[in-house]
Amino acid sequence: MKLKCEIEIPENYTYQEKFDAMARAARDESLWREVKTLEEIKSKTNLDNKCGSCVHFCQQKDSVYGTCDAGRCWGTRTRPKCLLYERKKDG
Repeated sequence: MKLKCEIEIPENYTYQEKFDAMARAARDESLWREVKTLEEIKSKTNLDNKCGSCVHFCQQKDSVYGTCDAGRCWGTRTRPKCLLYERKKDG
């Protein structure tokens, strides 16, 4: 699991203010959030009746975007299906 925390420090900070903010972040769980990988997000996405489950959709490497071999415009894999939609066969 990866966690990410963002804290704001004024532009003209002193090192003591910086270290105090970091110490406060270490104690305050509400400032932290879990970071999901692209693969984790993609695996939980429902693509029923969406471009990403169409035989014409060509996904770009390491992305959620792709092109359409049927001549439709470039876009995300979660875009609703068009009239040329053909579901990919499982397996």
